[in-house]
Amino acid sequence: MDVGTQLKLDAFLHLILYPALALTGVAAAGLSVRRGATTPERPGVLAVSLAVALAVSWIGIVAFPTIPPVDTRDWAPIFAVALPLPFLLLEQRPRLGLLAPLAALAVLVMLRLYLAPILGGEYAAHDRVAQAGGVLLFVWLVVDRLATFLPGPTILASLCSTAIGASLAAVLSGTALIGQALGGVAAVAGLASLLTWRLPRLTVGRSAVAAVNVALFGGVVYAHFYGDLPAGPAAVALLGPLGALAALPLRTVVPATLLAAAVSALPAAGAVLWAKSLSDAKHAVEATPTPGVPAQDWGSLMGK
Repeated sequence: MDVGTQLKLDAFLHLILYPALALTGVAAAGLSVRRGATTPERPGVLAVSLAVALAVSWIGIVAFPTIPPVDTRDWAPIFAVALPLPFLLLEQRPRLGLLAPLAALAVLVMLRLYLAPILGGEYAAHDRVAQAGGVLLFVWLVVDRLATFLPGPTILASLCSTAIGASLAAVLSGTALIGQALGGVAAVAGLASLLTWRLPRLTVGRSAVAAVNVALFGGVVYAHFYGDLPAGPAAVALLGPLGALAALPLRTVVPATLLAAAVSALPAAGAVLWAKSLSDAKHAVEATPTPGVPAQDWGSLMGK
């Protein structure tokens, strides 16, 4: 098997097949255990399924985490499994006043542990971290509220479009590995949207929203602070879930889901085009010979 074919096979396995098996397997097991329950609500089952599938995807694409974590990326699959759990306690308490402090704490913990290496020292980017935290918390609260009004497949499809935009923007900016991890988030969210459409017993609650948010936010934070994803495209991509607002007047699942995914794709596409234009401009500057430097020496300076 040649290298290109092996890479395509690995991408298929880690982006689609393994996460799909984890998602459907855990969901089927959870629904089987709760078969005799009198209530049709199953938010915890989908949350656990998403958490496991997202962790599987991240581990397959990036790396298996060391315990205790050595690289800050090792926190990602741990957070994907652990952070949604406290939100299970809020499933029966839909008041925003209970959610907002917990979501703020989750964002704070995530940023503190993910960005620990760059938060120390005199020139730490505290202002940028604070701005990122504000954007992440805003998006989190919006997605949570939309999930209480929209059908489950709809909000997941919106998050899928958002993750696709963030993934492509990261790849075009030169952060390929984290871009692939964000592609895994998009695949899991898209598969979960299809699954909840076919299995209405799988309810999207705030714990399920938390599972996707943790993986999506973590990937964007890494791609921006440790990679080359600019702040502008990152912020625009994260506004994707606002597109689900367009589906609020609709009550039929399929039209609402398609509309939410399409409208959410607009900021995602904007982020991709913005990232591509910035990347092209950067490459053009790097390829422009410096005055006074012979052309034959410029290539060696660029490492060619």
